[in-house]
Amino acid sequence: MSVAAMYLACSGFAFGQSALPSRLNSGGPLEQRARGEAQPETPDSMREVTSAAALTTESAEDGGPDDIRLAQAVNDAPLPSTDPSLTHVVRTDSGSAEFVVSTPASRDFKFVAKVKTGMTYDDNIFIRHTNRDSDAIFTFAPTVAAGVGDVRPELKRLSLDTFTPAVVDESYVPRDFLLVSYTPTALLFVDHSDENAVDHDAALQGRMQFAYLTLGSRTSFQKLTTPDVDVGGRVSRSIFAQEFSAAYDYSDRTSFDFVLTGSARRYPSHVDSQEITSQNWINYRVGAWTDLGAGVTLGYLDVEDSPGQFYQQGLLRARYRATEKISLSANGGVEFREVEQRDRATPVFGLALSYTPFEQTLLSLDGSRRVENSAGTAGLNIEYSTLTLNIRQRLAQHYYIGTSASYQAARYVELTGHASNRGDDLYDVQPYVRMDISKTATLQAGYVFRRNSSSVERFTFRQNQVYLHLNLFF
Repeated sequence: MSVAAMYLACSGFAFGQSALPSRLNSGGPLEQRARGEAQPETPDSMREVTSAAALTTESAEDGGPDDIRLAQAVNDAPLPSTDPSLTHVVRTDSGSAEFVVSTPASRDFKFVAKVKTGMTYDDNIFIRHTNRDSDAIFTFAPTVAAGVGDVRPELKRLSLDTFTPAVVDESYVPRDFLLVSYTPTALLFVDHSDENAVDHDAALQGRMQFAYLTLGSRTSFQKLTTPDVDVGGRVSRSIFAQEFSAAYDYSDRTSFDFVLTGSARRYPSHVDSQEITSQNWINYRVGAWTDLGAGVTLGYLDVEDSPGQFYQQGLLRARYRATEKISLSANGGVEFREVEQRDRATPVFGLALSYTPFEQTLLSLDGSRRVENSAGTAGLNIEYSTLTLNIRQRLAQHYYIGTSASYQAARYVELTGHASNRGDDLYDVQPYVRMDISKTATLQAGYVFRRNSSSVERFTFRQNQVYLHLNLFF
């Protein structure tokens, strides 16, 4: 048994999620910004596979606090005489609450497909400080997903990034299901054909729900060929991740969560790493709109040509839904990281705030602070602090305008605890317009400006992109 496995086996049963994102999130929007990747299709979403932030829907919910109290009163009342596991409360368009009885999870096979295609002009494809190269890049990315059981909410989530009419009822928790999805992405360069590549993103996830216990699993694989700000250029890499989760409802107010995650990053010519974490939470519902939690994370990071890193996090979190228009989720604490008997304490946190002042308007603010190892230089860790603002406005039912703006500070620290000579400040702005051609087709155009200011001159760069994408959903 490896040192990492022995360490976590002795940690005992734990509960929940950490303010420090696991490596399972390596393909998500926050890390894509860190690597210099454009996010034209998800300017209003900063959520990744295992992020703790909630999805935002487009439902028409204009009720005030009185309506929310009515919904809560209905929710606390005895359920109708039917299987409680098939009954949940939703709000109607008028703002009132009513019972909705779901049909039992069908075991029939379900299948959906989505295609994204388009062209991007990039004036700095290698994110260089000097000798910048520009090119036009054509993309073709079909997505196929199939599953059995209660997979409809998961299938709808596949369309939320580009097809906002797809609404997921977040009050409904899926029961048993098994879902597999796969997205190959072909990248074709007009002038730099040697950079042509096919990336891959595959995932297998499932859930089993019992009376008080819910078990889940997710396996994912990604092969990416995209710019990486840490390394300073286009980099090929493979990311493997495996997650096991368990949630136990002890009472109406108290619950426990446990997530065990293992991940590995592989580079042909850079620093490989593998990590295992045990993320743990105990949750308590204080009132109708507030949930509190306390958590502990235990982890081990093994980096090529570097000593192993044990770390622990003590965390507190709160989830508060003030009205149907405002929701807030925040967690924070301290991480203690041990490297060759040297300790370093680092604050970590996560923040997700969403505000929907009108049915057509969405504002969201996301922030985080986390620690990762550098893939470009062995013996260095990176302390990331990120803040992102998203604004979206719907016009005339079928047209959208919006923008995403983010700032990320990356501070490089030697494993000895001394500050490195490198520090980066990455700025990113992405305005866009989108038209829903039909219920299954959208056309989106946008502009991306990205600038990284680094204390090491060769990592400083400026990048401009213009894109036009067509999305089809079947």
